[in-house]
Amino acid sequence: MSSSLQIGTRGSVLALAQTAWVLGELRRAAPGQDIGRVIIETDGDRDQTSSLASFGGVSVFVAELQAAILDRRIDAAVHSFKDMASRPTLGLRQYFPEREDVCDVLVGGALEDLPQGARVGTGSPRRVAQLRRRRPDLDIQPIRGNITTRLSRLNTGDFDTIVLAKAGLKRAGLFDPARDFDLDPMDFTPATGQGQLAIECRADDSLPIEDTVLSSAIDRRLAVVERFFARELNFSCHTPAAVWARVNGRQISAVIDVLKPDGSESLKIEVPVPLAGTEADLQEAMRQAEKRGIRAFTALVGPDTGAA
Repeated sequence: MSSSLQIGTRGSVLALAQTAWVLGELRRAAPGQDIGRVIIETDGDRDQTSSLASFGGVSVFVAELQAAILDRRIDAAVHSFKDMASRPTLGLRQYFPEREDVCDVLVGGALEDLPQGARVGTGSPRRVAQLRRRRPDLDIQPIRGNITTRLSRLNTGDFDTIVLAKAGLKRAGLFDPARDFDLDPMDFTPATGQGQLAIECRADDSLPIEDTVLSSAIDRRLAVVERFFARELNFSCHTPAAVWARVNGRQISAVIDVLKPDGSESLKIEVPVPLAGTEADLQEAMRQAEKRGIRAFTALVGPDTGAA
């Protein structure tokens, strides 16, 4: 890697805030290196109204940044890991910073305090199904746009509350504990990769971050575990499901949550995975999950079950 390091990012408020934090840590790790920021607009940024499914899913936010790395227009990029495909991109190396809070929040009111028929905004099939599992009376409507656009629609009265990731609000400096109410992740399983950033560079390069908060071995392991189950079960972003891996004592507990779109039926299981292990350990955990019916239920729900 040259003495000049160009880091790519989307131009949204959240993406810029995330990248600013990464740039600050990079500059502390390599004080003599010239480190700059390059904003790259994606198809998902240009069209704020069409559904993400029409673009092929949330990975639309990642693909153009990855292409820019491979084309050497930039040296590295910062992503929200939950936007990334379940398989690593050939030719790229990934780093995983320490993970932020994983839970979703209701912005504007606690779930138990919402009146019957309250209008709730979310564009995520996972969140829709999880809300309907608990509160089938709610009027849940789609919402697109970046974090500030969604908050402005709440403020103008389009919705009684909206669902956002707590990590995004915190990173953007927009979290308000008097306004934002946690949805318990043990009940509302967070999206696969939620709260996790990923930094990518070319596979034949490296970044000066191995011994910093930008490269966490345990968070890499959690990300690998989540993506393994999502890939094995053929999850995408179009229908409701999630995998959440968390440290539980001396092992990892992987929570797999699959729902019917209307929330009327669901199957949630938890399987143990070694803190440090091999592909064989993950395959054994998958066999245990299958014995408990997770693959059969996923097939019952539909072939395109997703982790949004």
